[in-house]
Amino acid sequence: MVAADSKPAATLALLQDWWTAWQQADHDPAQEVVVLAARRAEVDRLNTACQELLAAQGRLGHERLQVEDRQLAVGERVVCGHNAIAELGVANGSRGVVTALDPQGRTLTMRLDGHDGRTVTLPRSYLEGRSQRERNRRVDLAYATTSHRAQGLT
Repeated sequence: MVAADSKPAATLALLQDWWTAWQQADHDPAQEVVVLAARRAEVDRLNTACQELLAAQGRLGHERLQVEDRQLAVGERVVCGHNAIAELGVANGSRGVVTALDPQGRTLTMRLDGHDGRTVTLPRSYLEGRSQRERNRRVDLAYATTSHRAQGLT
């Protein structure tokens, strides 16, 4: 537990710890580094902060693909938020790393986590197909998550 005088100070301490763990995980691909938060709004804020830190450290590609309200780059850790098992082989909760982007064709290629490290290309129809009833983004950053959603990581 870390005590802090303010929410910004607590966030800074959290991000420093996350960055240290992230760098250590570079040497051990079996490690998963994730920040847990109670609410989706906090997850969004922390995901954005982690993304900005990685970009500032030169860990992300320069080209960006706008997916809903997110701008994603090669090197991002992402999570799928929609089942497309039969069509694409991804499920709600599938996680991986962005390996390629095609902003003109509106596709995103990711290497899925797991022992086989399968690669999948998500087409425009997946990226832009979220209906009004869907709560999750089709593709979101995966640096932070709610404790509820993290249950599947163990």
